[in-house]
Amino acid sequence: MSSLSEASGFFSHPGKKLEDHLLNVARLTAETVRESFGKAADIADPEVIQQVAYLIGLCHDLGKTSAYFQEHLKGKPSSKKSQHALLSALAAYYTVRSYLGKLDLCEDAKVYLLTSSFCLVRQHHGDLRDFLDLMSNDVVNQADLLRDQVSSIHEEEFNKLVQVLGLTHVTLKGMLSWVDDFTESELLSLRSSYRRLRNRLSSDMSYYFLNNLLYSSLLDADKTDVVIGATPMRRSDVWLGDREFDAYRSSLSRTPLSGMRETCYQMAVEHFKELIRAPTLERIYHLNLPTGMGKTLIGLRLANMLRNYLYDYQGVAYRIIYVLPFINILEQNARVIENLLSLRVGSVSQDLMLIHHHLRDLTYTTQEEDYGGNEAELLIEGWNSEFIVTTFVQFFHTLVSNRNSMLRKFNKLGRSVIVLDEIQALPTKHWKLIKEVLTDALYFMDSYAIIMTATKPLVFEVGSEIKAVPEEIPSRYILDAQTYFDESTIGEFAEKLDLDELRYAFIVNTISEAEQLYDKLKERFSAEIGFLSSHVVPKQRLERIDAAKNGRFKVLVSTQIVEAGVDIDFDVVFRDIAPLDSLVQAAGRCNRSGVKENGRVYITRLREQNGHKFATYIYDQILVDITVKLIEGKRISEAEISRVFDNYQRELARRKDLEGYSTELIKALAELRYTGSPSPEEFKVIDQEYPQFDVFVSVDDDAERIFSEYRRIWNIADRFERKHAFDAIKGIFYQYVISVPKNITNLPPVDCGFLYVPLGNLDDFYDPVKGFLTRGKNPIW
Repeated sequence: MSSLSEASGFFSHPGKKLEDHLLNVARLTAETVRESFGKAADIADPEVIQQVAYLIGLCHDLGKTSAYFQEHLKGKPSSKKSQHALLSALAAYYTVRSYLGKLDLCEDAKVYLLTSSFCLVRQHHGDLRDFLDLMSNDVVNQADLLRDQVSSIHEEEFNKLVQVLGLTHVTLKGMLSWVDDFTESELLSLRSSYRRLRNRLSSDMSYYFLNNLLYSSLLDADKTDVVIGATPMRRSDVWLGDREFDAYRSSLSRTPLSGMRETCYQMAVEHFKELIRAPTLERIYHLNLPTGMGKTLIGLRLANMLRNYLYDYQGVAYRIIYVLPFINILEQNARVIENLLSLRVGSVSQDLMLIHHHLRDLTYTTQEEDYGGNEAELLIEGWNSEFIVTTFVQFFHTLVSNRNSMLRKFNKLGRSVIVLDEIQALPTKHWKLIKEVLTDALYFMDSYAIIMTATKPLVFEVGSEIKAVPEEIPSRYILDAQTYFDESTIGEFAEKLDLDELRYAFIVNTISEAEQLYDKLKERFSAEIGFLSSHVVPKQRLERIDAAKNGRFKVLVSTQIVEAGVDIDFDVVFRDIAPLDSLVQAAGRCNRSGVKENGRVYITRLREQNGHKFATYIYDQILVDITVKLIEGKRISEAEISRVFDNYQRELARRKDLEGYSTELIKALAELRYTGSPSPEEFKVIDQEYPQFDVFVSVDDDAERIFSEYRRIWNIADRFERKHAFDAIKGIFYQYVISVPKNITNLPPVDCGFLYVPLGNLDDFYDPVKGFLTRGKNPIW
């Protein structure tokens, strides 16, 4: 920290000296870069990268020395003149250029580092854009503004500042000459050099990863210093061992499958011991297990083994990041980690294990302190924890993104063991993209991945297979594409059914289909029938899933929301036709515990009265056609499924372009084209084809109280205070929120900016079983 005699009169934020902020951010940026990458030396020596990171941090707010910004801090309204990013970017560029000019560095690395120092600082308050756009003539057009800003700087105070920062080569006169030089010739030269470099980067993503790491480290350092302070939080020093895993396993209830699960567990552990003792560690390992075989626990044990091994041999504490496709299965997997950690430490704080998704509660705890508001948000969004449980959206949008909010945690992907569960849930068009980006990122960031699935996509052939399944494994079900496979309407199908004392699950493709089937079954059978779809508010959805787990429903009608990772078990499952991977996931809900000698999974082909098949509303026809071709007229045991699935993928690769989109997006990443088409800006790991609105539904008194609190928050004048107040209730608020199509005719009224169904009008919009009542809808709803 600067002493009073050294201090300039400049501030970065209210009450915070500018020199303190710049020195702190410079140090934190460099430290984060040093701790987070493995192979950036392929571009330049690590020391060079770290020093550039330091200089970027040192200059990122240097434009705040203008009188216009300092007056803004004292209360004057913001204006174009008080903006600081472009002037700071100019300072970063010439400071980095001065440093690189003393080095013997290859031209490509020099061009990249100069370009990134300018562009990253220019965009450190926004999302990343195409670098060529950031170096457009827009910069030239702001030359007069830049000169005005420099001229407004108090020279004596500025000289004190640069002395403290160690930037003794920087003077106000020199900065004026930078403006002239950059806008008259240097920008054009840099743009031309960068364009030539970009033309050579069609497949090498190293620059993309380094760029994201520098940007992420700068963002993290900047926000951390402002909100938490200059000293980073001490990482939790807790390690799991055999004792915790053995104790947890011994606490599990015994089922007919317990012996097989134990066999799979021991096989995986013993084989993984051999794999990690090999002369060279693989970056990717594959664990392929049938559903219900304890994949979560086995995957965590293997990830923890690798974490402990890396610490023993490298002295580096790797994080474990556990990634799942959907929010609704996050909690049950996180509970396994929490229970394991509690055997070691008792109470598990969030610096040790963090659950992160967009609906997370805005609270953060350590063993010593509780955080809320800005501090909690910063720590959660920055993945400040040793065990992180998160979603596909959070993980893959951190890997492939241009967004400030997502890329801030990119540095946490460095030196991590990443467990990717249910990888088959990725859309097929992303298979090549994710394989290529993930493989290269693991190498660059010195990280490792364990990919877990019951049906491994063939595109992920890279890496080593973990042997975890005996050659002879009993089949828990037969997938039957004979008995009910003829096309039929819902009414015709229901008439064929004769439900006995067994428990039945019906999994269909659209909400409308589920609602119609539920009505038909209610007409024919007196048993209690459960219903699940995304039009049931999440709070009730979770209650019904728990009820299904506990055997309350003899019959369950559901859309696909129960397929991946939801631990429910029925004697018989009916599944409307879908791509084969979805059928296999649905089959995992049949005789899951192996109580019956053989469960039955019947595949149906349901259609509307007009002949339109429900499956075609949401699935690619080619995927459905390939599935029908492979299974029609057959009864396939669980043991035979993997062979059929391999044939499915080969046929899929032959008939469908799985690489075109991925190839183009990979090229955009390599060329640092963050915006445009295709680009990281438009990447969505999960597509939403139908425009939707969010609706808050007051299904009970608790919901009414939550919405009343939301109204109070809506009227808070200060937008930052309003945001943080809403973040504090966001998790519970969204337990009552569903998404409905925009084109329905019965949208509820807007209350404080949100579509709202009050408890008093609940019957007009919401059925107690089937959820939101959509009218004038697309058949999918």
